[in-house]
Parts: sequence; structure tokens; C-alpha cells
Amino acid sequence: MARYGPADAAVSLAGSNVPDVTVIGDMTKEAILEEVTPVGSAWETHASVGVKRLGEVTFEAPYSTTAGDLAVVGDTAGVGATLAVIVTIGGTKTVSFSSVVKSIQRQISRGAFTKYILTVQPTSTITEA
Repeated sequence: MARYGPADAAVSLAGSNVPDVTVIGDMTKEAILEEVTPVGSAWETHASVGVKRLGEVTFEAPYSTTAGDLAVVGDTAGVGATLAVIVTIGGTKTVSFSSVVKSIQRQISRGAFTKYILTVQPTSTITEA
């Protein structure tokens, strides 16, 4: 069985490859649940409300002003904008979705590159191929 790591991953935002991404945050698919525990029951019970989602996803890279790098793509889109996202895992599997830019963060610290962190909230259907 093949194993895959960061060298086998890629990120595309707004239709273009973003080559400088160093971290892709967790991509957690989940069903929205509601607690439906009856009175007098000792154990919680939950039921699906029929809605699924992909939690927010973060992309991180050293701050750069090179065209096509994460900071340029993120700043060009801006907070609140819609971005098409395609994440390739293992060289061939893709997860694609439309997203809204939730936040842009710059972490500046002594002795390290300035980190640029783009957080997006997936919206609508998540497609896996």
C-alpha cells in the first residue's frame, strides 16, 4: 500500500496553483447533529439534522510578494471574497469546493519568516475525485 506525504500534495486557489503553501490545515468532513436526549435518560443521544459540512481550512506559507504565492492570492481576493479551492492529496485524489475567505493572518516573530495564514470556510457541495 502506498503512503503519501506533503510532497504529494498541491493547492489551487482561484484556478491557479499556489506553489509556496507549507501547511494545509485539517479538512474535517462532518454531519451537523442535534442532541435529542429524552428526559430521564442517563446517556446523551444525537440525531443528524441532514446537513453536512467541511470545517474551515487554513493554508499557511512564508509571507511573499511573488505573483501566485499565497499572500498575493489571499490579499487579492480579500476577506469575505469567494475562492475556488482544489487540494490534491496523494498526487491524484482531489477535494474541491467553493469557499469564503474568513480571515487573513500575518504572524511576525523574531528569528523566523513572517507567516501568512489564509483561513477559508467551505460553502456548498464538497467534491472528491
